[in-house]
Amino acid sequence: PPLNGLGTKLRDGDNVVLIPPVSGGAI
Repeated sequence: PPLNGLGTKLRDGDNVVLIPPVSGGAI
């Protein structure tokens, strides 16, 4: 699931890569 407030996921079902903190979900 998307990590809102923490950053965005690189890909759904992939390792979570925290891109500069933005409220968002999977790219």
